[in-house]
Amino acid sequence: MLLTLLESLAEQEPVVLVVEDVHWADRSTGDLLSFLVRNIRQARVLIVVTFRSDELNRNDLLRPLLTEALVNSDGTVSAALPASLRDLLLAVVAALPERTQQALRVAAAGGPRLSHLLLAAATGLDDTALTAALRPAVDANVLVSDSDGYAFRHQLIREVVLEEMLPGERTQAHRAFATALEARLEAGLEAGSPGFAASRATR
Repeated sequence: MLLTLLESLAEQEPVVLVVEDVHWADRSTGDLLSFLVRNIRQARVLIVVTFRSDELNRNDLLRPLLTEALVNSDGTVSAALPASLRDLLLAVVAALPERTQQALRVAAAGGPRLSHLLLAAATGLDDTALTAALRPAVDANVLVSDSDGYAFRHQLIREVVLEEMLPGERTQAHRAFATALEARLEAGLEAGSPGFAASRATR
């Protein structure tokens, strides 16, 4: 399996996988690249994909691929998000159910990672409702989950969600997190518990 091979090689030294002319790729190749992007997280593997921008309209396989780094011609990382990539990321979020988008907006205002309990308190949803709201985002690889919380799959996704929020929505979300944190402190929750530190910046 290619994933296993790349991870094994990366244990010895960093690996760079270059795939050129992806605008000619077939469906199987696109599925393979998507699989690698989704599953290579901790390994020292850099995947570089090249394509002709004027071929985008002819090959829909390129549109779902998520860019993990934005590099300028001089090798520096660009701080600005290209409009094309921003629109692509927004399209992924916009395809989710409305209740999922609402939960994502609250989560984006809270920080890159949040505990399930804290996010439930901030959204006003119970465990069952929050799980149902976030399941489509996890299935779409917008969020990743662990034993007690959630994180955005990529910081760029969180950034575009934040940019789309109205000022009133941000204020309301920040107030909800502040209220939730105060309630947890009053209940005697230790400040060093999971979720508290990740959301401290919302106050």
